[in-house]
Amino acid sequence: MKIIARPNSDDAGKRNLIKLAEDNGIFILPENALHAVLMIEATEHGGAGADSNGSGTIVTNYFGEPLRPFCRLSHVDIPNGTHAYFLVADALVTVEGFPESNNIRITGHSIVKEDNDPRCLRIMSTEMWVGALADLPDIAFGKFRKAAEAAHAKGHCYHCRHVHFMAA
Repeated sequence: MKIIARPNSDDAGKRNLIKLAEDNGIFILPENALHAVLMIEATEHGGAGADSNGSGTIVTNYFGEPLRPFCRLSHVDIPNGTHAYFLVADALVTVEGFPESNNIRITGHSIVKEDNDPRCLRIMSTEMWVGALADLPDIAFGKFRKAAEAAHAKGHCYHCRHVHFMAA
């Protein structure tokens, strides 16, 4: 995952995206992006090999809703790779499916500023839930069920070359 800055329209009159430089998990916010909207770049990726077992990673928001990718790769030559890129302001959730063990991992990711230097940012990842797909609790995590099922399906998808969970 990476942090991307989208400067406000009054910042030099441009709305170009700025990919922040990274050093050991710390992203440095340049001077020309101090008031920018900060976004996390994440990917949907994965699939299964010849043994039909693999893994799949799905990107969603904190409501479990599908997102619209800013870039979707079509006719991907390499199976089980990256199939879509998403940009989400401030925070997002990844749902990983591991069909061999039938497990799902739901992880929240958010951008945080370092206390000693507000120009230094990092992505804080917090594991929200891990367990068997069948045991996913409806009360707390039912909103992620469709994403979890898509991650599980992606992990079973032989030589996957397409997106499994996205908004139209």
